[in-house]
Amino acid sequence: MDEILKEAFDCFILECDERIEEAVSGLLALEKSPDPSTIDSVFRAFHTIKGNSRMFELSAVPELAHAAESLMAAFRGGGLKPDRPRIDLLLSALDAIRDMLSSVAAGKSEPEPGGRLAQTLREAAIQTAAPEKPKPPSPIKVEPRAPRPQLSILVVEDDFASRRLMERMLGEYGRVEIAADGEEAVEAFTQAFAETAQDRPPKKPYDLVCIDLMMPKMDGFEAVRTIRDLEMADTLKRLAAGSVSVGSMPHNDAVILVATSLDDPGTYIRACYHCGANGYLVKPISKEKLVAELARFGLA
Repeated sequence: MDEILKEAFDCFILECDERIEEAVSGLLALEKSPDPSTIDSVFRAFHTIKGNSRMFELSAVPELAHAAESLMAAFRGGGLKPDRPRIDLLLSALDAIRDMLSSVAAGKSEPEPGGRLAQTLREAAIQTAAPEKPKPPSPIKVEPRAPRPQLSILVVEDDFASRRLMERMLGEYGRVEIAADGEEAVEAFTQAFAETAQDRPPKKPYDLVCIDLMMPKMDGFEAVRTIRDLEMADTLKRLAAGSVSVGSMPHNDAVILVATSLDDPGTYIRACYHCGANGYLVKPISKEKLVAELARFGLA
């Protein structure tokens, strides 16, 4: 493991420890009061552990985290109540995940996936499982753009290890800036439009935005929708000011790729059709997947 990956792995272990503690506190609170925001917080903790562990090619940890996430999703949807037996089951999952990560951090082999605890979690949530839906067609492709020697790139991700990996994969394509959540991403676009207000022809704040859907404060869905609104408002302002004409106004929107662990048709439709994202990447994201998306839009 090279130095950068070793640093990212160490950060991943620390991040998982924090998420586990957060989830334990949340589950203990749920026993007293099934607060929706607490359910959401515990769901995100399992979701983050699952997604990040897949990036490091673990298998048993993400399987167990995914099974626990499914049970939390049943709580979120209102189909199940977080009673004591189910909470104890989820606490057992957190203990098992902590033990597996400690073994991996110590250089030992990860257990094989398919344990009884994961199966028990799946069985606990199965009554609310929805039938599998067919995948929708791919979003409408935009016209490919001419490759640029240096792209302006914004990576929006609340997890440190994920940010470092994305920054490493995209660094060769241009200047990479980082936002830790959706609010920071919107602020970056707002400032960029203010700085380029007098440019003729108008400059694009970012050529490429890679944004995680599951984030605190402002999630990826709202951030993408707000960015598209900012782009439209800037275009209308320039047209009204006469700095550009309708016929000469360049297509100045960023290519937005959303990243998520949810391989789900409904999430795909919402992100790409309702919010305006161009592409949908399911974690773990390999360099090959990412470059293929860049090439699809003429960015590589």
